[in-house]
Amino acid sequence: QGGRSWGSIRHGQPARTNRAARCKARATRAFEASTGDAVRMAALRGHGLAQLPSYMLREDLAAGRLVRILEELTPAPTPLHAVYAHRELSATVRLFIAYLEHHFHAQHARVHER
Repeated sequence: QGGRSWGSIRHGQPARTNRAARCKARATRAFEASTGDAVRMAALRGHGLAQLPSYMLREDLAAGRLVRILEELTPAPTPLHAVYAHRELSATVRLFIAYLEHHFHAQHARVHER
């Protein structure tokens, strides 16, 4: 069987990785969760690897409770969309959307400068 492929970013460029070609050991999923907090707690208890947003792990990484691995491979960016009900936006909503654009653009830039 060919293995499952997924998208990632390697040194700022799209990379395609094939699990079957990369891994000699077979990994099985023993844990599944629907929240990032549950995945984080499982990783802290030594139950495996976790792929979570950096803001969820910042304190654990700084304290040495978790360590980064495979740093050269980061997940492909997930688009974020602001959805609103009316064409005419209030000044407050426009300002909030501008804040989100600035915040997430700055966060994306910080992640890719390491």
